[in-house]
Amino acid sequence: MRWIATDNIYAATWRELFDYTNNDLTVKKLIKRHGEPKSAGDKANYFKQANQARVCVLQAKEYMDAAQASSIFTSPNHIYYSIYALASLMMLIMGDGTKSLDYLRKDRNNRNHGLSFMTHCGLKNASVDVNLLKLSSVAISEHGHFPNWYKSLPNRQSVYAIFERTMGGFLARGMHAVGGSTLAPISSISDKRWSLLNLLSLFPDLDSDLRKCGVEKIRSRTSLTVSENDEEQMAYVWRIHGCENKQDLEILLKKFAVQPGFENLRNFTPYPSGLGGELRVNFQRGDHITFEWPDVRETLEHSTISYADHVEMFEIVELYLVAYQLSMLSRYFPDLWVYCIESQCLSAKLISRATEIIGRKFPILCLSILNDEKTVISIYRQPWLE
Repeated sequence: MRWIATDNIYAATWRELFDYTNNDLTVKKLIKRHGEPKSAGDKANYFKQANQARVCVLQAKEYMDAAQASSIFTSPNHIYYSIYALASLMMLIMGDGTKSLDYLRKDRNNRNHGLSFMTHCGLKNASVDVNLLKLSSVAISEHGHFPNWYKSLPNRQSVYAIFERTMGGFLARGMHAVGGSTLAPISSISDKRWSLLNLLSLFPDLDSDLRKCGVEKIRSRTSLTVSENDEEQMAYVWRIHGCENKQDLEILLKKFAVQPGFENLRNFTPYPSGLGGELRVNFQRGDHITFEWPDVRETLEHSTISYADHVEMFEIVELYLVAYQLSMLSRYFPDLWVYCIESQCLSAKLISRATEIIGRKFPILCLSILNDEKTVISIYRQPWLE
């Protein structure tokens, strides 16, 4: 895990991404990922792909700078094209030669966004409640930029927690991977339409905003600490800070599952409010035990939100799909878009926050995948140093 503490997240993020504007550095990253080139032709292709990565970063930064200088009326267009360029960067680094810009251009099927947008919202309803978000949706196409990018993503994403290890009376604390989630195959996400509201309901940074707007989703802020002592006794401890009601808590708790025969290792102590509590699983390191817990997302302020519903896609995918839909509304439905924004309805409130979050978070998540390690860029120092 790499943690960068800074007072300027935007500048620090793009400083990291600008490593890919140096062809020599990028070729080293390609060699580390794909191995040494086996021929002069391979070496030339590495440098070609590095140069294509360079131009993608340069365009992505200019688009994002333009978004920072624009109002909400047009900024989603700039943000989407910045994300589009960063997605191309990711394909160029993680994929083989079949993901290069020139190779993909040879097939006409690749010359589109790979997404299909529609909205059933009219002008009359655009300024009411969350109608614009509820009635707008995207479908994933068989060919195009998005499916090409999605197929290049890693299949698994690690989940991290504070890890406390007691050794000879000394306590060592750090952040380590303690589990993971698996990316759904594209076939399972391309047979449905994804509404803007449904996707936004999974933005952890929108948690308080969604509650204000009455958007229902069974979830709670949680924290996980893993500990181990000298006797190799281990404990996974989740603090569930509070669901909306007791029924939601019961549903969320069902997502914490221990394999048959080890149920007695799971213990839950409720808080007086009845809306949260502490769930603990104790075992010996040598025990062959497996257990599951709800899908989680981390906010930019490093709080964790746990969801009762299974989350099929990584957060970076949902950021991409929302950015595309907002840009489509802004570009092709300007009457609905401006009417909604000017009304300051609930949709407008969520759109404003979501646009800010996407612009900040997608580049950082992009870095985590490119670096093959969780990368955090924050105004806060590491929590395990507290």
